[in-house]
Amino acid sequence: NQLGFNVTLSTGNISIQPDFFSVNPSISLSLPTANNTSFKVEVLLKISEQTWQKSIDGTIVGIQTELLGSSRQETKLSLQKSKRSVLEAKRALENQILVSEINFYDELKKLYTEYASFLSSENSLYEKQIDMDLLITQGYGENSSRYRTTQLELMELQRNVNVKSRSLQRLFTDFSKKCGLENQLTSETIPDVSSILILSGILDKPQNKSMEDYKEIENSKWNLDVAQKELAMKKPVTVSLGTNYTFKNSSFNNSDTFNTSVILDFFGAQVSAGVEFPFTGQNKTPAAQFILLWSPNNFKSININKKQSQLKVQLAQLEYQNAINDYYDDIEESNSNREELLWIREVGLQELNLYKELVDDTSQWYNQGYSTDSEYKQALSKYNNAKIQCYINDINILLAELKNRQIFY
Repeated sequence: NQLGFNVTLSTGNISIQPDFFSVNPSISLSLPTANNTSFKVEVLLKISEQTWQKSIDGTIVGIQTELLGSSRQETKLSLQKSKRSVLEAKRALENQILVSEINFYDELKKLYTEYASFLSSENSLYEKQIDMDLLITQGYGENSSRYRTTQLELMELQRNVNVKSRSLQRLFTDFSKKCGLENQLTSETIPDVSSILILSGILDKPQNKSMEDYKEIENSKWNLDVAQKELAMKKPVTVSLGTNYTFKNSSFNNSDTFNTSVILDFFGAQVSAGVEFPFTGQNKTPAAQFILLWSPNNFKSININKKQSQLKVQLAQLEYQNAINDYYDDIEESNSNREELLWIREVGLQELNLYKELVDDTSQWYNQGYSTDSEYKQALSKYNNAKIQCYINDINILLAELKNRQIFY
C-alpha cells in the first residue's frame, strides 16, 4: 500500500541436490511516508540429508532510507489524489441530483407549453365562433357561401382542438406516472411554481457563488497544483543511506559484518560507496565497496520526462487563465439573462392582470346580455393562456438558476 506500508515476500534462490537443499527467503517492509524507509531480512537456509541440521549462515538484516529525494512528496501527492477521487465522486452524485431537478422542470415546461398550445387552438375556435355568431346576426343563411366557409373552418378548428386535447391528456398521464402521483394531473390541478420561485430567493438577488467555487477555475487550479508538484519532484539527485548486518559473512571468513553505504542517483547514473566492518574472527580489517551504474536510456528518459512536466505546467497555467476569463464571461451572461427573464416575468404578470380584468368585465357584460357565450369563453381562454405563460416564465427563471449552479461547486 503506497499510503501505508508495503510488504514483500520472496523465496529467493532455491537449490536442490541429491544430498543438499538450500533456500534464500527474504521479507522486506517499506514505509513510503517515512522517506521510503525499508527494512529487509534475508536468510540463507541450508539442510543436509545426512545431519538434517539447519544453518542461518549469511543471514542479512538491513535498513535503507532516503536522505534527499521526492518519495515523501510523491506519497503525499498520491494521498491527495485519492482524496480528490472521493471528492469528485461526491460531486458527481450532487450534480446528478441537480440534473434530475432540471429534467423535472424541463418536463413540466413541456407540459405547460402543450397546454398553452391547446389554449391557443381553443382561442382560435372561439374567435371563429364569434365570426359565425356575427354572420347569423347579419342574416346569412345556411346555404350562403360565407356561412358554409365559416362552418367548415369551425369544424377544422374543432378537430384541431380535439387533437391538442388528446395530446395534452397523454402528457398529463405520462407526467403523473413519472412523478409517481396517485391522482392524474388535469388542467385544474396543474402545479404552480411561483411559490417555489419566491421562496428560493432568486427574485431578490443573483445567486452566483465566488470565483473559487467556479468549476473550471477549481479544476484547473487543482490540475496546475498537481503539475507544479510533479515538476518539483523531478529532482536531478537522490541520496539514500543504507546499513546491513550479516551473520557469518562468507566473504569475510564467516565473520559477522556491519555495512554502511551511501547511494547517489543522478541523471541516469547510480553510485554506491560504502564500508564493511568485520566484528568476529581474526581479520578486523574493513573493506571499501564501490559500485557505478549508468544507462544512456535512463538519462534520455529523465530529460524527456522533465520537459513533459514543464510543458504540462505551462498548459495548466493557460487553462487556469482561460478559466478565469470564462468565469467573468459566464457571470456577465448569467446576470444579463437573469435581468431579461425578470423583465419578461414582470411583463407577463401585467398582461395577466389585464386579462383578468377583461374576464371580469366580459362576465359582467355576459350576465347583462351585452356579450355572447363565445366572447366570454374567449376572454377566459386568453386569461388561462396568459397564466400558463407566467408559469413558463417562472420555470425559465428556475431552469436558468439550476443551470447556473452547474458551473459552480
